[in-house]
Amino acid sequence: MTSAMEKSLANCPKVDMKAPNPEAEALYQRGLGEPMGSEEGEVAFIEAAKLGYWRAASNLVTIALQYEDIESAYLITAWLIKHKRPSAYSKLAMILRDIISNDVDGPVNTKDLGNKLQLKSAMAGDPNSMLEVGKKIQSSGHPKLGSKMIECARILRPDLI
Repeated sequence: MTSAMEKSLANCPKVDMKAPNPEAEALYQRGLGEPMGSEEGEVAFIEAAKLGYWRAASNLVTIALQYEDIESAYLITAWLIKHKRPSAYSKLAMILRDIISNDVDGPVNTKDLGNKLQLKSAMAGDPNSMLEVGKKIQSSGHPKLGSKMIECARILRPDLI
């Protein structure tokens, strides 16, 4: 797997998405300025997501899961997947972990499934996933490959680190 990943990271993943419109970006920034889960922040993210801003929609998945609103989280994640947004698979992993963690008798290895979905999200160009996966790869004996993934995360989203 690491040789395929090395080839894939020879050039950082290109995320083919146009920039959000200025109104959506302003709403998203306003949402970030509010405490996570606050009504004001949530409303700002909803309005930005209505304008098609995927990062706002991604934040709404996290908020929905905080309130144990799996149905809303699932619908928003389905939108992210349909529109091929990089964070879609890491959000799907969050939902599945949440669902399966409530089912104590479940036979599914949620950690393995979550790691695979997060890797898919990282390889699709989600900077947050790239950062997390890069750190895991570094600590698992592949420091050069992990550093390359973290470098790609920084290129895609300099404010992340």
